[in-house]
Amino acid sequence: MLHHVRIFDGTHYFQIDTLIITGKFILIVETKNMSGTLYFDTEFNQLIRKNNGEVAFSDPLLQVKRHRAQLRKWMLTLTSKHLPIESLVVISNPRTIIQSSSTTVHQKVIHMGQLPFQIAALQEKYKHEFLEREQALKLAKEIARKHCPLELDILKKYGIQPKELIRGVKCPTCRCFPCTRAYGKWICRNCGAESKEAHIAALREYALLFRTEFTNGDVRKFLGIDSTSTVNKMLTKMNLPFKGEKRWRVYSLECLKKSKL
Repeated sequence: MLHHVRIFDGTHYFQIDTLIITGKFILIVETKNMSGTLYFDTEFNQLIRKNNGEVAFSDPLLQVKRHRAQLRKWMLTLTSKHLPIESLVVISNPRTIIQSSSTTVHQKVIHMGQLPFQIAALQEKYKHEFLEREQALKLAKEIARKHCPLELDILKKYGIQPKELIRGVKCPTCRCFPCTRAYGKWICRNCGAESKEAHIAALREYALLFRTEFTNGDVRKFLGIDSTSTVNKMLTKMNLPFKGEKRWRVYSLECLKKSKL
């Protein structure tokens, strides 16, 4: 089972919420966390949500159909075996009401609680084992290896200028800016709370807002520290991967970007 895999099919990138790989079939699962009443209009290929008014969305059934075609195209480059690809749209909110203009939508749109039973039904539907367990695992590893995370320029997307950002270290207790660095720790100017690792969250924000590679000077500017040696000690203690030596050293924050601090 793979989550949020993004693959290049040779022409376009496509991202799948959940991909379940078995020896008999592959299942694409698109999860929607939406409340109210969802009306699937198969005539105009749109999803209409009725919840204090009506709002139209792109059709998730059309989306999984497209992903199915793209995944099949990509898999042809790996194997000549014809592994069936199924798809489902799963509504995660059990209180959501599902309606449709078609009597066949219930076969492709289900609530989360139905998923195990739907998978069991597919196991019964497909009798032939196209892949042995080791081959299925190998396919899953290859898909994970080909995963290309989407790198968004957050500032550009939301029209934010770098000078508009609040720099410095945020207090982990009262969430105020900025903390002052003294005696190997951060001291909040607002509530007086102390922390030795408050800068880690700030550096993760740097990686998400700008880039994952940075220099000592980049950190000083972002955290509001004047001392080169102070930053050197902080980064050395964090044991971050780096390339280059002395003033030319460039550190990587890729590990922080993936963490959940």
